[in-house]
Order: sequence, then structure tokens, then C-alpha cells
Amino acid sequence: MLQLCARILSCDERYLDTFVCLVGPKAVPFTFHTGVVYARCPAFSETLLGAEYARGLEAANGKTYALEQESAQIFWISQVWLYTKELIPPPELLGRDVDGVDVRDHRGDHVRLLEKADEGGAARKPGWNDLDLVELYLFSRKHHVDVLANLCVGTLSAENARMSRTSSAAVVHRAWTGGYWSELLRDYLVFEAEHPLREQRPSHMLDAAAALPVQYIYRIRQSMSKAAWPPKPVEPPKNGCYHIHYGAAEQERCERTPSKVICGKRYGSDIYQMFAEVVTVFVDEA
Repeated sequence: MLQLCARILSCDERYLDTFVCLVGPKAVPFTFHTGVVYARCPAFSETLLGAEYARGLEAANGKTYALEQESAQIFWISQVWLYTKELIPPPELLGRDVDGVDVRDHRGDHVRLLEKADEGGAARKPGWNDLDLVELYLFSRKHHVDVLANLCVGTLSAENARMSRTSSAAVVHRAWTGGYWSELLRDYLVFEAEHPLREQRPSHMLDAAAALPVQYIYRIRQSMSKAAWPPKPVEPPKNGCYHIHYGAAEQERCERTPSKVICGKRYGSDIYQMFAEVVTVFVDEA
């Protein structure tokens, strides 16, 4: 049977066609089988291959595509997933600490709103850098590879649960600057922080909050207030105003006015859709 399958695949020349992507400023080469990419990531194929996509598999065979703006590390992870259906960290991540030095050198990457102390001084096990998972998530959402995007969020959730922590400041900042593709990610980040906050108020939380986007803190407060009864209004932060005004009324109109929280469903349907077939979420609607 295996020999028969091998003969079929070898006869299907189109399935064995390949193309090359030169990724990042160093033009790191990645070779893909055209048939595999077409079958598993059709939207990405259409974006990447452009006009060749409409003409069929043979049009892309042997072509080279320059992707200078993409990350070679993210491409490495996505290529491994494409062929194995598993999310495997790149080699340089497997041997370093979770909060180890990162080549990105983002300021405040180690800051987290909530993080359980390492009891007994036990060394942390190597694992994912959560910013890599988020970059892969945004890449997947951009190219409509929803299965991979869900796997990224599920892995991020499992990793943070294992370490008893919330996502790093770098992840939160990336989520709030990622544009349209990061909207569902913001919902998850609020979700993962809200429930632990009902049980604990760590002393370092105020210091950590100073390194996080104000809209992130506001969304957490707003979500927590909806669960209270009666719901308490949360005043959103006001935008800075640099205009010249001649009275308080003009100043107030120029800034954001406080909005009242409307009692309703605690979470929108998007959060449930995002976690579909990824993790089991128990939500107390009371």
C-alpha cells in the first residue's frame, strides 16, 4: 500500500513542484512544495503567488519570491507547522529561559501584570517566548490561516497557565499596535488577566501597570465591572489635548467623555469563536 501511494505521488508532478521564498533582510531561503501550500493555506498561496495562483500549480513551479518584510524566524515555525501540523519552537528558543534575553531587546518585555513567584528558587523550564507566538498569530490571521492562529492562542494560554502568569508587556503592546488582525487577541489578553485578578491583588501590580498600555488596563477594569451587580461605570482615559481653549466647556468637548457600561453579555461571541476547538473555557455568567 505504501509503495502504491509513493508511486502515485511520484507520478503527480504538480504535487512535487516547489517554489522558494527569500525571507527577511538576509534573504533566508525557504523551499515549499506548491501542492502542500495550496491544499493547507489557499489564502496565503493567493497572497504570496499572486497572478500565478489563478493559473494553477505549474505556474509557480521554480519561482522565487522576495519577502524582505517578513520574519525568517516566524517563517521557520510556520513551515514546520505546514508539514507536521505541530507547533515547534525554533532551535534557539528550546535552550533558553522563558524570560531570557531576546534579540528584539524590547524595553519592559519581562514585565507582567500577574506572575506567580518562583517557589523555592526552582529554575524555569525552557519554553516559548510569548512574543514569538503573538507574531505568528498575527501572521496567521493576516493570511487567513485560522487553524494556525487558534493553535498559537491555545499554546500561549497553556504556557501562561503552566507558569501562573499573564502575557508580557511586549505582547500587550504588540496587540494594541497590531491593527485589525489583533482585535481578538486583545479580548484574550483581557480574559486571561481578569479571572486571576478576582482572587489576588499582588503588591507589584501598580508598578507593572505603569509599563502596560492604558487601554489594556481600562479594558480589564471595564470587563470586571460588567460582572458586578449593579454594574459600575468605568471612566475611560481621556486623550491629551494640545489645542488652545477659552473655557472648560470647549476643553471637555475636545476630550473623550466618560461612557457608561451597559449591562449585557459578559463576553461577546468573538471570544468563544476564537477558542473553538482550541481549549475548553468555563465561563460563569452570574
